[in-house]
Amino acid sequence: GVSLDRATVVRRACVYFGSCFAYLGFAHLIGLLPALLAFLVGYLRFAGGESWRSTLVLSGAVWLASYGLFHTLLVVPWPSTVLGDLFPALRGTRFLALF
Repeated sequence: GVSLDRATVVRRACVYFGSCFAYLGFAHLIGLLPALLAFLVGYLRFAGGESWRSTLVLSGAVWLASYGLFHTLLVVPWPSTVLGDLFPALRGTRFLALF
């Protein structure tokens, strides 16, 4: 197997868990699904080193599948967010009621 030094393992763990905490913060600010898209793009492109094309295709596909499943099919009631509190009109339409 591949052996990694301790510094590499710690750095990768910090990047991963830092990204997870950033996702939680963004979810509070802009909503779970919009934060998911931001997390996927950021993590795949910058931490994963994927090309922009791969990043956008994969992030878009996962986000659309999540939107379709949770927002359209299961009709999950999303928690309120800071952005939604600042701009209540964002909650006015079924399509944008993610905030």
